[in-house]
Amino acid sequence: AARFNSPHYPSITTDTWLLFLPDFSNNKIRKADSAGVVTTFTGSGTNSSTDGTGTAATHKNPIALTVDTTNTNMYCSEYISHVVRQIVLSSAAVTTFAGTYGSIATTDGTGAAARLSYPWGSLFAASTTTPLYLCDERNNRIRAVTTPGAVVSTWAGTSNGSADGT
Repeated sequence: AARFNSPHYPSITTDTWLLFLPDFSNNKIRKADSAGVVTTFTGSGTNSSTDGTGTAATHKNPIALTVDTTNTNMYCSEYISHVVRQIVLSSAAVTTFAGTYGSIATTDGTGAAARLSYPWGSLFAASTTTPLYLCDERNNRIRAVTTPGAVVSTWAGTSNGSADGT
């Protein structure tokens, strides 16, 4: 039987109906088919954040996934790494898409120049015209990330508290 260690926010492809689960404490992305067969898609289990393909890549606490509207790429927020990773579904190639491993700040920017602080929660499906959105927990912001391009911007929020506004 399959076993997980703190699975979090999954995503599903709409063409093949594969379910992808971030296995948070095992530092892996798991794939389940319609028969319920679970395999490791990416991640070796090492608690790090290294680009690579399949199990040669590493993740550090992957927490939320989304598959883009073309079923080409999947995006993963890594809570402790402070990054968003891009995973090519056809090859399982993992690259750091936005943010820099271990660097915490509130910086809008492109790719590695952007900074996040504990990104998590739902990532919404991205397309070439609609960014993905994620919760930047410790920055108290909702961030938008363009795909393609990896341009990170603050969509809403400025600081801790409760106020309506833009």
